[in-house]
Amino acid sequence: MKSLAHNYTYWPGIDHDNEEMVRTCGPCAAAAKQPLKATLHSSSPATKPWELIHIDFAGPHLRRQCLVVVDAYSKYPKVISVPNTTSRQTVAVLHKLCAQHGVPETIVSDNGKQFTSHDFRDFCKANTFSHVLSPPYHPQSNSLAECFIDTFKRSLLKLRGEGDVDKILDTFLLAYRTTPSATLPQQCCPAELFFRRKPWTTLDLLLPTKQPTGRDTKKEHQFNHQHGAVKRNFNGVDPVYVRYRPSQDWMAGSVAKQIVGAVSTM
Repeated sequence: MKSLAHNYTYWPGIDHDNEEMVRTCGPCAAAAKQPLKATLHSSSPATKPWELIHIDFAGPHLRRQCLVVVDAYSKYPKVISVPNTTSRQTVAVLHKLCAQHGVPETIVSDNGKQFTSHDFRDFCKANTFSHVLSPPYHPQSNSLAECFIDTFKRSLLKLRGEGDVDKILDTFLLAYRTTPSATLPQQCCPAELFFRRKPWTTLDLLLPTKQPTGRDTKKEHQFNHQHGAVKRNFNGVDPVYVRYRPSQDWMAGSVAKQIVGAVSTM
């Protein structure tokens, strides 16, 4: 269009006028290609566990509805089976999670009705955390939850036939949470970063076992001093009073033999 205009005529601002005509043309806009993606505006990265969480619903999958919660700092996931996806049920689950881990500073979700309802807004306001909604039709803005849900669904399909849904869900979560991740610092596993300790699994049985340490005499002394416990020695002729249950009365008796007990392990 610009070439044709330049071949036959000229006026000041000819290119701008041609561009403006195309930009405001309705039929041109209706047949245009997909527009360029908007520039990325990322939020500040999380610096500690449970500071920023991503939430979304997965299901119905294998006849289950699940609320997925992923911690942005550690990538540690939680999957909670729910009877429905109402805002009241969502608030109830998040209320219990807040009791377990504290109140997060920010929650990221999509624009589902559960997350835009008055009940959910009141819950956010009452707990003083900010709620960030991903743009409509752009689920990648809630990528942590979206990516985990994809992995979650595929893994449960692979585990079909190895138990009921609850069992295979626990199997998947244990493996996911304890598997080292290349996207985490020092390739930690999500559980190690979330709980700030390395979780123990049956795979640790492959490693050499540590030798048992000696008695903690300092701890024993502190306990005995705090509870007023003293060491007692009995002879075979010492008279004693004994009872076998706290509800019984004391009965007179005598020491027949002293047997030194020892702490045993299973």
